Amino acid sequence: LICLFPKNEKWEFILTERTGTVEFHRNQISFPGGAKEEDESFEETALRESYEEIGLDGETVNVIGELSPLLIPVSGILVHPFVGWIESEPELMPAPEEVSKIHKVSLGELLNDANLKSEMRNFQGLDIEVPYYHINGIKVWGATAAILSELREIILTANNSG
Repeated sequence: LICLFPKNEKWEFILTERTGTVEFHRNQISFPGGAKEEDESFEETALRESYEEIGLDGETVNVIGELSPLLIPVSGILVHPFVGWIESEPELMPAPEEVSKIHKVSLGELLNDANLKSEMRNFQGLDIEVPYYHINGIKVWGATAAILSELREIILTANNSG
């Protein structure tokens, strides 16, 4: 769940820093989310997991829509990202077994071209240029950066068309 909220007349969103003890993507920056249970929709999963991981009350979230599903090759997980908003800055509590830190980031930082970087990484013997965001002293890469890139493109396109 990409949860937007107003703060000081600007919009911010929530990122989490995963602990070193979770099964997948240890110590990485991500959005709140997790495995779907049989009886729920992907949207319900995003809201439930946000509550379990950071204490965000799903009843307060106005879901705007879903971004493109994204396969994470390393773990084989298919992510279904949702975007929603709440009326004010939330009071959050990280689940200590899953989330080591909560980061609140402004949309302005996401839209700032200076924060879009790239580096070379070696995957299975191939050197690949990998884009990432360097925002508020944290490196956001991989699936989280890809999801943010789609959100960024949607915002920029909307701003340019209206």
